[in-house]
Amino acid sequence: MSVVVADYLLREMLLARSYLRGRLLDIGCGTKPFSLIYGPLTDQAYGTEVPFSPFGTMEADVLCRAEALPFLSGCFDAVLLTEVLEHTVQPFLALAECSRVIEPSGHVILSVPFVYPLHDWPHDYWRFTRFGLEALCRQAGLRPVYIHTKGGVGATVMSLTIQLAVRATDGITKLFGLSRPIRQWPAIRWLLVMPQRLFLLLAGSLRLPEALQRTSEWMTPGFFAVATKASAPMGDNTSELSMLDTLSDFEDGE
Repeated sequence: MSVVVADYLLREMLLARSYLRGRLLDIGCGTKPFSLIYGPLTDQAYGTEVPFSPFGTMEADVLCRAEALPFLSGCFDAVLLTEVLEHTVQPFLALAECSRVIEPSGHVILSVPFVYPLHDWPHDYWRFTRFGLEALCRQAGLRPVYIHTKGGVGATVMSLTIQLAVRATDGITKLFGLSRPIRQWPAIRWLLVMPQRLFLLLAGSLRLPEALQRTSEWMTPGFFAVATKASAPMGDNTSELSMLDTLSDFEDGE
């Protein structure tokens, strides 16, 4: 994951702190990087992984697929699913399982890619638009509390550029038969990281008009969402327009 995308994901995780509570399930936990955030906020936290995870399974409490969670219904207050859904063969079943294991007022906190390169192959199957994510949630019995983009056009271009640069360095490593990838050289790492840090610094300093912010909808590295059970009462945070509402408005305007 690029520094830019990781930064936006971290910001969204911090914004979603209030939903990380009680008994939490971290699906596809890897090395549990977000335990630094949810650890102090939860009573108990469990992590799951698949046996073939590129991040290893040392931190996982249970080995299983997201589509078949070995837990009782309604036993968690929160489920965390960050950058996992694209690696599931059946994302609908995975979200349906998340919906099943949370209690009636529980929440699913998830992030998915949209414009992002192939990774962790051969287990990279899907990319998601906002509308696709809304549809999956609805079919799984979930209602989005909110859906945010993980950066806009600038973040997308920067992320893709860095990914291309990484691929180029890997090609050079193979071409010259080097034992150590040159992207691990301090100077090369600096060249890969510093442009991203500068971008984030400028993006934080510049205040773009709201109209420009909305352009992130059509080109973004991905989306971050918080969802609850569709049967849960509406709170202060109302759901975004559903895909059906959006299509209805579009048809009315034709």
